[in-house]
Amino acid sequence: MKEERTPAVISPVNLFGIALAVYLIWTLATYLLEGRLNLLVTGDPIARLIYALVANILIGTVLVIVVVKQFRTRNGIPQEYFGFQPLKRTMVSVLAAFILGLVIFVVSAPRTLDPVIVLNVFAQVFTTSTAEILVVYVLAGVAGAWMVRSYGRALSILAGIVLASVLFGAYHLAHSPPFNTVSMILLLTFIGAITGVFFFLVREIYSTIIFHNFFALIGVMGNIDTANIQAPNVFLLVMMLVTTGVIAGMDLWLIRPGNEKKI
Repeated sequence: MKEERTPAVISPVNLFGIALAVYLIWTLATYLLEGRLNLLVTGDPIARLIYALVANILIGTVLVIVVVKQFRTRNGIPQEYFGFQPLKRTMVSVLAAFILGLVIFVVSAPRTLDPVIVLNVFAQVFTTSTAEILVVYVLAGVAGAWMVRSYGRALSILAGIVLASVLFGAYHLAHSPPFNTVSMILLLTFIGAITGVFFFLVREIYSTIIFHNFFALIGVMGNIDTANIQAPNVFLLVMMLVTTGVIAGMDLWLIRPGNEKKI
């Protein structure tokens, strides 16, 4: 009877290299499927669907969780380190993130508080926000923090926040105008730092997505024509539900203990 071989441990540097490679692939896909086509301007529904499915669900969600699973299996990194927390903590964090995000949104003096328009835009940016959190923070940010963890928890967290905020800002070079301009990238790097502080202190994925999505809501609502989204947009709402289902399904299938699948 053959003994099962234990997978080789990935060095912290290689761990970070893999995370950075996924980030670059995702950024390139974003440019090819969104920025190059100026989707924010053209609004082509088929192209938007392809962009959402390929860049943000297939690469930004599914691939990231598969890689996180490998990091956990090979290096023994706890799921909580990546932000996959027990259900009770997740529910409390999500509720707190929603309230905090909603307050920030209202205080930002948005163009409208019409609940239908707000829900439509929230749903529109949700799939992208999910991929941003998973690629930039859960994968690259955590890999960077893990690489310097021997220098202490405080420095590890600071490194993760700084790295994630820079990568988040830089990735917008691949997006449509005005999000690829220098001034916007600098602003988004700052927003990325705020999201980084939230993620690395709360260390919970779902609440970070909700919190971050309110910033995306503020940014996108100020740059689109809301006249076309005054009625509930079924496509956008379905995409938000699909994204939620994909990340939750991948989480339950590959990450949670007691369901250790080999891939």
